[in-house]
Order: sequence, then C-alpha cells, then structure tokens
Amino acid sequence: MSKGRILITGGVGFIGTNVAEKFIQEGYRVIALDNLSRRGVHRNLEYLEKTYQDQFEFVWGDVRNPEDLAELSHEFVCVAHLGANPGIPRSLRNPDYDWRVNADGTNNVLEYVRHHGKPFILFASTNKVYSDKINELPLFQQEKTFVPVDSTYQGNPETFPLDGQGYSYSSSPYGSSKAAADRRTQEYAATYGIPSAIFRMSCIGGPHQLGVSEQGWISYFTHQFVKGHGQLTIYGTGHQVRDILDGRDTAEIYFRAFQRGAHPENVFNLGGGMENKASLLEVIDFLSEATHTTPCLSFDDWRVGDHRFYVSNATRVRQVFDWQPQYSWQQTVRDMIQEYGGTFRD
Repeated sequence: MSKGRILITGGVGFIGTNVAEKFIQEGYRVIALDNLSRRGVHRNLEYLEKTYQDQFEFVWGDVRNPEDLAELSHEFVCVAHLGANPGIPRSLRNPDYDWRVNADGTNNVLEYVRHHGKPFILFASTNKVYSDKINELPLFQQEKTFVPVDSTYQGNPETFPLDGQGYSYSSSPYGSSKAAADRRTQEYAATYGIPSAIFRMSCIGGPHQLGVSEQGWISYFTHQFVKGHGQLTIYGTGHQVRDILDGRDTAEIYFRAFQRGAHPENVFNLGGGMENKASLLEVIDFLSEATHTTPCLSFDDWRVGDHRFYVSNATRVRQVFDWQPQYSWQQTVRDMIQEYGGTFRD
C-alpha cells in the first residue's frame, strides 16, 4: 500500500528520475509532470514506466501553465519542484524563456502548493544564485587545476551574498531567474507556513543523465569519450573546479529532507564538498585513462557567469541529515561510462 503521492515537476529529467526512484523504493507513488522538452528524456520516461508500472504515473504538463497544475487530480504529501531551464547557455540565447520557466514556473508551483493542502516542497536551486564575488577567491593555477591560496578554505557557505555591495548575480539570466525562485520559495515558506527545503546544487552527475551539451558537463564529457572519441570544446582553460555529487546521493538527501519535515533551517548547499572536487582537466585525464581514448580538445573564451572555483561548503546538509556521499566522482564517472555503453578499463 502506498504511503502517499509525490508530485515531481521535471519528473523524467535526470534528477527527477533519480528522485522518483528513491521515493518509489521507499513506498510512495510518484506522479511525474514533464513537458518532455529536453532531448532524450523519453528514455527516462520509458525506463520509469517499465520498471515501476503501478507505482509511477506520467502527466504531460508545463510549469509555465497554471492550468496544467490545476488539472492534477491527486492530493500530494510532497512536491519536488525540479522542472527548470537547467543552464546558462540557453538563458543567454532566450532570457524570456528562462525567466518564464524558472521564475514564473516556480511561482505557479508555489501557488498550487499554497492552495492544495501545503504539502512539503523540495526545490532544486543552484550555486549560480551566488554573486560574482566568488571569483575574487585568491587562487593558484597548478598544472591541471586551480587551488585556493588559503589552504584552510572549506568551500562556499550558504551565508555567501547573493547580491549587493556592488556585486550582481552570476552575470546571466539563469542566475537571476533561479535566485528569484529561490527567494520566492523562502518567502512562501515563511509567509504561508509551507514546509520546504531548498537545495543550492553544485555539479550533479550519474545514472539517467543524458550526456548532451548544456545539461551537465560531466555527463557530456563522459558521453563524448564513449561515443565521440574525446572531442570536446573547453571554455576557459579547463582549470576551473567544481565539487561533484552523484544523482543517487542527491535523491537520498531529498528524501531525508522530506522525512525530517518542517524546520526553520531550510536552505542548503548540496554538493560533494572539498573531498569530492575536480577540475575539468582532471576529469578529462581520468576519462582518457578509463576509456583508453586520447582526447581531442579545442579551447574557447570563458563563458559568461562561469566560476573559476566553486566548491560547496556542505557542512550544514551533512550535519542536519547525518549524511555523507556514498559515491566518489570517479565512481560516478565509471557508472556513466557503463551506462553509455562503454567499458571501463582499469
């Protein structure tokens, strides 16, 4: 017997699929709302429908349309709002679309939640809400990576400014639209008593990621090594660093946040932290060795809004949920190599 229904917007995307699996495995029924606009997500839909059948239901819908949400006939114990434009490049090409999906779409979801029993809401925010001041972190450039000058640096905390003091959001429409959605979710939680958890996520990778450009660089790199003979364009020098978290670890945290329930401490950085970070060049070297493929790299200018060094200070999320990542970034890459049809070679 189901413990209750979970609504996941963007429910057949990469993170949505991992979150859906986790909640289903814990005894919940998942209703996935998705407009299927992301190339390749039909594969995730087919996987979920085949694997979970009676525990999973798909509803075509778009968070930009309040009527699509209003037509949902179920009561939900939790809404995981993952439906979004997930990256900077598309926001630069079409800032109006980016705002309508990320900002207006989030407002529509919050209004739906407010008027339908105030279920727990899990919101996927991003590290791109933080201001450009991040790029003032003093760094050394080593052969393959940037390293903070301060050897005690533990990553970017939740208290880091989003804006103000002459700094903007991350110099992209994506950063500002997600920051608006992040703030809006906080306001609805405080004003209307909606229980919530907001996750400012760093680089997430793992199973069910589609390996396409502009949707997760680590999966795209892996896919190119397995299918495209290591042909990649690097924006900047490749020394830029991200902390990496597996989608399965991400889904675990989403579930634990729902289990914990309402709490005033509801904004969390979510990433692999300092012990699970890597530069682009380091990941490329690992992929080259793992697949016995020589990379074919070209370089272009730094992209707008790109951080030289972003690592989450994940102390809060680890303490609150008594959690440690179960997957190293190397294991995440190994699993993706196999998922994309490659063979990992020791």
